[in-house]
Amino acid sequence: MFEIIQEPDYDGSISRIMMHMVVPGEPDPNEKDGLSERGKNQIFELARSRLLAGPSKIYAPNSKECVTSAEILAKELYSSTTKMDCLHEIDLGTKETDEEYLRTEMTNLWNDLNYEPKNGESLRNAQIRISSCIDRITRMHPESTIGVVLPPIVAVLFHNIVVGGILLMEDWLHLGFASCATYEYSKNGWALVMPPESSFLSDASKVIDILPPGVF
Repeated sequence: MFEIIQEPDYDGSISRIMMHMVVPGEPDPNEKDGLSERGKNQIFELARSRLLAGPSKIYAPNSKECVTSAEILAKELYSSTTKMDCLHEIDLGTKETDEEYLRTEMTNLWNDLNYEPKNGESLRNAQIRISSCIDRITRMHPESTIGVVLPPIVAVLFHNIVVGGILLMEDWLHLGFASCATYEYSKNGWALVMPPESSFLSDASKVIDILPPGVF
């Protein structure tokens, strides 16, 4: 069962922290738990891959595929789960599902990080939100190992915060479901320990694999 955290208390110090960032398993919006059968198997394989070294707690936003992925990992790794709303997916400002509209909006987002869909969120502002949210989480776990399950775009944005460089739509399209990356926080800030890895999966899939043909 998830504990919902909104305004956590923490002290002002930060010490060395290890964080595993996990992309949820392959989603299926028609399934009650948000994951396809392949997606569930991907998360089980991740849990048994030993890439995640004993997280004391696993955080996730309130989306079905992220919650289910976190719960599977927590059960397999004898950990616990907590919802953190500020880890949520990018807000496009609409429930519009028209393929042409989505292609246009997503292209605009990646071409201009400051572009804001009507009533939505730019990638730049999303990075600021995610950075602040991860900072809040790490401050609650000094000298610990934690896990966070992040939607694919959010995972790409956080990875870019750590490693820098140019954000590309291809980074999102070719990100593997149930992939895992590891980062370390110390007095010098975030450092990459292991880039997103999903080669251990027997039936891997990427974001582009579940999009309608020809959308991107």
